[in-house]
Amino acid sequence: MKVKLVMVLLCLSVVGNANAISASYRSQLEKSGCTQVTDSNGTCDIHKSKRENMKRKHVDLVPAERTIDQAVAGKKLSDVVPLLVANGWKQDNNAPLEFVSTEGVRMILDVKQSNDQVMGVILK
Repeated sequence: MKVKLVMVLLCLSVVGNANAISASYRSQLEKSGCTQVTDSNGTCDIHKSKRENMKRKHVDLVPAERTIDQAVAGKKLSDVVPLLVANGWKQDNNAPLEFVSTEGVRMILDVKQSNDQVMGVILK
């Protein structure tokens, strides 16, 4: 019995606070608006403010938005959805005209309701 008690006490004394990141790194992430993933893949800079990072993100998305617009504009929604899914976009179940990329970029389709024609996209 004493041996078990000693083992339990020893284990409890060894187990400490297992934080994955330090408090200073967490603070930098909060101030910059970054996540660990966006910091590690280079799409966000923890040494910049949230505003600077959002501005950079918007500038980076403009060419992609133009390219996707050219690929889907004028096509029927029923043709565009399988194309986007095949290219790695996941459709948002709660908003059928919204898709999310693996990098967390959100795409909203601008669809003309009268004929289900995609007019363009907005990336966020």
